[in-house]
Amino acid sequence: MNYWRYQFHPEDVFAFGRLIELEAGNMNLVEIFSYVGMIPESPEVIVRSGGCLRR
Repeated sequence: MNYWRYQFHPEDVFAFGRLIELEAGNMNLVEIFSYVGMIPESPEVIVRSGGCLRR
């Protein structure tokens, strides 16, 4: 789903992740970041927070 038209409120609290790879057979690789909070000025804040790997 594309959210580019949605107006996110900057003072709300969010969790962040990204879709890395679409796989055949309905399996996807996603990265969920440790950062939880308001939308930062730079996406580097999210990326530098590190990701969580769960199996």
